[in-house]
Amino acid sequence: MSAMTESLILVVEDEGIVGLDIQRRLNNMGYVAPEVIATGSAAIQRALELRPQLVLMDIRLKGEMDGITAADQIRLLLDIPVIFLTAYADEDTLRRARITEPHGYVLKPFEERELHIAIDMALYKHQMDRKLKESERWLATTISSITDAIITTDKQGYVTLLNPAACALTGWSREEAIGRHLSEIVSVVDEKTRVASELLDPSALVHATNHAVDPVGLLISRVGDEIPIRYHASPIRGSDNLLLGTVVIFRDVTEQRRIERELLRVEKLEALGLMAGGVVHDFNNLFSAVVNNIALIKTRLNNGEEIHRRLDLLEKALWRGAELTQQLLTFAKGGAPVRKPVHVATLLREAAALVLDGSSIQLDYQIAPELWQADIDVGQIGHALHNLFTNAKEAMPTGGSLTIIAENMTISDEQHPALKPGNYLRIALRDTGAGIAPENIAQVFDPYFTTKHRGSGLGLATVHSIVKRHDGHITVESTPGAGTTFTLYLPAVESPSDACGEPAEPEPQPAGKGRVLIMDDEEMIREATGALLEHLGYRYESAKDGVEAIERYQAALQNNDPFDVVILDLTVPGGMGGHESLARLREIDPDVKAIVSSGYFHDPIVANHRAHGFRGVVSKPYTIEEMSETLHRLIQFDAGDKTT
Repeated sequence: MSAMTESLILVVEDEGIVGLDIQRRLNNMGYVAPEVIATGSAAIQRALELRPQLVLMDIRLKGEMDGITAADQIRLLLDIPVIFLTAYADEDTLRRARITEPHGYVLKPFEERELHIAIDMALYKHQMDRKLKESERWLATTISSITDAIITTDKQGYVTLLNPAACALTGWSREEAIGRHLSEIVSVVDEKTRVASELLDPSALVHATNHAVDPVGLLISRVGDEIPIRYHASPIRGSDNLLLGTVVIFRDVTEQRRIERELLRVEKLEALGLMAGGVVHDFNNLFSAVVNNIALIKTRLNNGEEIHRRLDLLEKALWRGAELTQQLLTFAKGGAPVRKPVHVATLLREAAALVLDGSSIQLDYQIAPELWQADIDVGQIGHALHNLFTNAKEAMPTGGSLTIIAENMTISDEQHPALKPGNYLRIALRDTGAGIAPENIAQVFDPYFTTKHRGSGLGLATVHSIVKRHDGHITVESTPGAGTTFTLYLPAVESPSDACGEPAEPEPQPAGKGRVLIMDDEEMIREATGALLEHLGYRYESAKDGVEAIERYQAALQNNDPFDVVILDLTVPGGMGGHESLARLREIDPDVKAIVSSGYFHDPIVANHRAHGFRGVVSKPYTIEEMSETLHRLIQFDAGDKTT
């Protein structure tokens, strides 16, 4: 017995004998007909309770509600198919009955076979209708969920469907758009010529194949917005290949283009970084040789105040050039900071003087008297401060005041979620400029965001990146018309005993004692560094690459005249560099003490030299004091260095 013949059928008939006869016949056919209902209102109630698969409804019923009204209510409430039973088939009755969308009519008197066929057809049709409606719901849900905009039209070009994405892009609601011509809803022009697209003309698609066109254009929305889109138009054809309509699919490519622009900028920055790395390395080699020679000349001058003064000026200019090359590399590559304890008070004053000198901005320094040193990369933080002072200057084109605050701060576990517990320097720059609009505050550190007519939008983004690389934090507060405050938190040196407001006078270099091996591919660097070492009291030998350095180190061991320290240049074009050389030297002597020397400030080996086996680092160009301190620490405090 089929599932259909087991279906529950509700019989509604006000003639008792007729109703019982129908019930008997249905049960004989294999259907389940539990009872006979005599009135329309009772039929609605029992249908709600029993949920039958079909209702056999007499059109003419006793009482206030006839079968047609009852059937209409059951259809609306339960979506149950109804077959009308009637001995009358006048036009007016049929017209009323059609409104209720019945699944069949059976005229009394009827044959059992006739009734059976009508019921089976009604149940089958209802089952197919439900499957169709379910498919339509799935299709509607799918189309609504698609992020691409979809519009369909009939063959005359009038809109028949519009999904939410299409509503959002065009500015038309579904109710407003359906029934209007596609040309009224969608206006697409060529980006360059501004000529309207002919590819969306339904008449042109009559002769088109099912291969869609996929050009790019500008969608003009209902409110006049111009949105770059990639669109796709195809004809809809029936099984007989006749045109039924058109489907247009278009995608907003605004975000895609933004990403493409950013990728292009990143590629340019990476190319600049590669170029900058080579330029900086070469410049720093030159700076190192010149600075070291100037320093040596000054040590050999017994008098001549004017010569000393001019050499000092030349030396400062060279150091400024070295800082600029480091800033170029910081901007282009964004490498890890090479940290050391730094007096921030001096750094703040130098950066402010460099940017604000000659402006009408009044400076108010509020520097704590016992200010700790910051554990930072001087070049990177100097570049960040330069950007912040430049930002303040541009915010006050006609003048104003800038308060510069620097103070010690110890952060506890829960005091600041963005920072690890520890000692920090809190640096605040408070200007009296125009301020930042509230809607822009959250974006000020975003790459390429700017409210200026000129500018790349990278200044504050670079500051944010540098501070984050230092395990610090930066915040911004602003009131339109009242000014802006940028606050930086930078890690301080571990011991507060290092507190110092200004740098102390440099101590005299201790007399050097020991042998040093220099490996550098630049002859002028080898000569200048060698002269510097002799001035400090060290004996030295030099090598042009790693192979020669290994040979000299091995020979010194065999001659019982070993080197106390090896200074290895990290990069040797066409030869063995410092990293590989150290690995080979450690095979010969596991206790070798090596210093890495490089003009690449942001190489990971320089930034984390101990992890690669080096005991110290001197970044080119370096001062006599830096070289003396590093060598003295390695040679005189060997045991302490091995444990760090």
